[in-house]
Amino acid sequence: AAGTTTIQIADVTGYSELFLQATRDITVASAITMAVNNSIRLEANNNISVNAAVAVSGTGSINLKADADNSGAGNLAIGANITSQVGGITISGATVTRTAGNIAASGAANSNAGNINISATNTVNLGAATVTANGGTASAGNAGRNSGAISISGNGVAMTGTITASGSNGNGANTVGGNAGSVNVTSTNGISIGAATASGGASGAGGAAAGGNAGTIAITNSTAG
Repeated sequence: AAGTTTIQIADVTGYSELFLQATRDITVASAITMAVNNSIRLEANNNISVNAAVAVSGTGSINLKADADNSGAGNLAIGANITSQVGGITISGATVTRTAGNIAASGAANSNAGNINISATNTVNLGAATVTANGGTASAGNAGRNSGAISISGNGVAMTGTITASGSNGNGANTVGGNAGSVNVTSTNGISIGAATASGGASGAGGAAAGGNAGTIAITNSTAG
């Protein structure tokens, strides 16, 4: 119906997924933190404004979709941290913009990272945001953990922050390092980004274990940009 509907987040975080749909807009006005392994999915035909932190843990995923009706109008506005673990993060809209906050799908202790996918039919402008999907820190006697993959695409991609998809170090003799993931930035109209890193984790001190494999970095722009 016309007007504003307010959802009390404390009433719904106990479910396996918080799934909200709006014909017009969704505004996250208070922080959302789901229980471990539970997910968040928000879809709006127009805009989604993330004005407070959104977080999941474990296998829980975050999926934020502006312009869900594919009309070509709908901004995904990031104004606070968006954080997951191995479940990963998907963000999309006609445009994606950021004024505050960072985006991370790094692994928990002794756990692999999740994937991050950010896409827009028009521009992606993440400002000084960091986008991170590193393997979780290994505790004593454990191997390093693997990174996730990071993908950013749009009709113009701009950011000054860093993109990091690295494996974590092994911790202890004969423990291998975690493998790095891939970083893919694709645009049809220009790319400007900060540093991008996809490094394998070091092996643990002592012994003869191998470090993790390096990842790949691909920055691809069409002839229009």
